[in-house]
Amino acid sequence: PVEAPELIATVNALLRRRHVDEAVRRSEERFRTLIGAAAEVVWCAAADGQPQGDLSQWRALTGQCAEEVQGLGWLDAIHPDDRRRTARSWKKAIRTGGDYSAEYRLRLRDGSYRTFIARAVAVLGPDGQRREWVGVCIDVHESRRAEQAQRFLAHAGALLASSLNSEETLTHVAELAIPTLGSWCGVYLIGDEGPARPVAAAHTDPDQAEVARQLERCYPVDLREGIRGIARVIRTGEANLIANVTDRDLQRVAYDSEHLRLLRALDIASVLTVPMTARGLIIGALAFVAGSSERRFGPGDLALAEELAGRAALAIDNARLYEKALVASRAKSNFLAVMSHELRTPMNAIIGYSELLGDELTGPLLPRQKEQVERIQASSRHLLQLINEVLAFARIDAGREELEIDTVELYQRVRDTAAVVLPLAELKHLAFRLDLPDGAALVQTDAPKVRQILLNLLSNSVKFTETGEVVLRAHVDGEMIQLEVRDTGIGIPEDQMQNIFDPFWQAEQSTNRRAEGTGLGLSVMRQMVRLLGGEVLLDSMPGQGTSFLVRLPAHPEAPTA
Repeated sequence: PVEAPELIATVNALLRRRHVDEAVRRSEERFRTLIGAAAEVVWCAAADGQPQGDLSQWRALTGQCAEEVQGLGWLDAIHPDDRRRTARSWKKAIRTGGDYSAEYRLRLRDGSYRTFIARAVAVLGPDGQRREWVGVCIDVHESRRAEQAQRFLAHAGALLASSLNSEETLTHVAELAIPTLGSWCGVYLIGDEGPARPVAAAHTDPDQAEVARQLERCYPVDLREGIRGIARVIRTGEANLIANVTDRDLQRVAYDSEHLRLLRALDIASVLTVPMTARGLIIGALAFVAGSSERRFGPGDLALAEELAGRAALAIDNARLYEKALVASRAKSNFLAVMSHELRTPMNAIIGYSELLGDELTGPLLPRQKEQVERIQASSRHLLQLINEVLAFARIDAGREELEIDTVELYQRVRDTAAVVLPLAELKHLAFRLDLPDGAALVQTDAPKVRQILLNLLSNSVKFTETGEVVLRAHVDGEMIQLEVRDTGIGIPEDQMQNIFDPFWQAEQSTNRRAEGTGLGLSVMRQMVRLLGGEVLLDSMPGQGTSFLVRLPAHPEAPTA
């Protein structure tokens, strides 16, 4: 017989074992409840990786039966592109005993795919040996979609902002959308005359792209509502989302049997159309199509498409405005060029005849008459210079200014140019000093442009200098021509130096501006310097004067074809 103390000890041991087992069971229940609340699927597998236990959550999610899940059959529910990588990660975890982690697209019961993160850890027994695996599958589809959308929109913004060419922009819009927003994207714009018209399209499948083009050619979408509802979206400004397109839908909108054949060939399973609005006006629409093998469009796709449409509309509108500005600029430049040419012709005649009078070839002049003729000549030369500035600006602005490089004796050209400005300096009682080295300097440059550069600099210095001097220096330093014009004029404040080369800007910006001229001289000068491959350096101090240093290549390389 068992003694009472031994019986009591045995019962106590059994009770303790029961309490421990109950505690373990409750702990496991709490653990499974906790991870079940944080995951869509909780699953278990044997130590060798074979699925075991309650797999109802997995089967309910994927539609697989119990037999299909066994072994590695559960991998059949993984997207084909993710399947091999997922299997490799799972086999490695089983082999090493390390934690398992994978991210994949899981095919749901309805055939759609969602992104999941799967994680599992090995549960060890009292002996330290692996007893089983406990894992979870967490749905991260929406967060991954949001991240993808942000990357997509950032890329779209950069690409759309990279060009102000409307054709390039339209192509960018269509190509951007696929495959993020379906397999096909069409861009439709409202024309100046008539209804909306297709202007760009892109498809992931070249064969399908040809079908889409044939459909657009033979059955313009603006003739009636159509399945994509382009006309209605543009008219109302409201997006149109058809998540599931049936064959009956295609039959309902087809004009005839050929139209229906083309619609079916496009494999249209889901359609999304959004308006493009810029500055409060609808300028067109974007249409997206998803095929039967792709997921169906939903609210997230609609929001992403509307954001893309807004950015695309802004880019297209900017490109259009830029092109209109170019046309207006060319028209302005052409007008200035024609007017300047028409003005220069009679002005040359005035200067020529005034020189004949001044030379007294037609008879002697009285002192007062000679003074009047000199004033005519000075004013005519000044006006001719203004006309030349406008003409040069128009040519440069229109991109029609060309280089004519030839061998030039630099110092003689500088002397000839200085002689033109000298009378203007003398009229203001300014000292004019020319500083040139002895000898000659042969360089390769565009002589008329060098002359214009010097004329503009010297005229500017004389104009803004009331007392003191204007100095012109020139020399050749190795491979560079150095031209310096220095004066003792009003100078330029530091905060205005960045504006000094802007068209129509002058140092004296006030309502009672004393300086005459177009404000184009320095702008034209710098553009000509750049055209010659040189640079302009500016140094100025208010009240003390200004110095311009022009550096030009003395022997520029011949332009390559």
